[in-house]
Amino acid sequence: MNYAVRKVLGSEIPVPARWPLTAIATNFAALSVFMTFFGTWLVGPLKATAGQASAAFMLAGAAGMAGGYLGGRLTDRIGSRPVAVIGSALQVACAAALLLPALQVWCACAVLVIMTFLQPLRNVAQRIALVESVSGEERDGVFAAYRLVVSVGTLAGPLLGSGLVGVGWWALHLEVVVICLISLSCVMHLSTSTMIPTEFECVMSSWWGGDESGADEAAVEDVVAVLKLP
Repeated sequence: MNYAVRKVLGSEIPVPARWPLTAIATNFAALSVFMTFFGTWLVGPLKATAGQASAAFMLAGAAGMAGGYLGGRLTDRIGSRPVAVIGSALQVACAAALLLPALQVWCACAVLVIMTFLQPLRNVAQRIALVESVSGEERDGVFAAYRLVVSVGTLAGPLLGSGLVGVGWWALHLEVVVICLISLSCVMHLSTSTMIPTEFECVMSSWWGGDESGADEAAVEDVVAVLKLP
């Protein structure tokens, strides 16, 4: 495994960065399964109308923007770990709600909106925790690793999900719950924020190329990433 990582990234992933990166990879795996199959499930087995589905996804987009903004603000104030833990735990609850019997269309739409709100909120915090886990000279390599695990997680989740759809929609929803739980367990291992605000803003500005607060800059990218998922 280390050999493969070295071949792709040119170096090994620092040990302190492995928990944040694993949390991010599993988070995006769960999210990609959820977003890839949710629309089909909504208009298929739940028999939602086109208008209901359209309204749900429009509200989800607005919720994602709000979640990204709030995630940036909260992370600046209370630190990355509490925000990531809260967001991860609530995503587990949302995913578990899909397993409820006789779920109504409006309940499923509410889950979509809340899940999309929580994703940028928690991922802003995860990315900042990743920055805080390594020293300055290691951050470029960790940023490359971040892009890699996001891609792997986004592709790997639906591959397994496509097979589980044949078993039943409950199996697909259970997969999302399990991956969300794994991600939450990884988030629980994140270290408490130790970076002072001036250092934090300087690092995030260099990563994302902005002049605003680092968390707010990260929030904007997370909203765009969620909206680009299938």
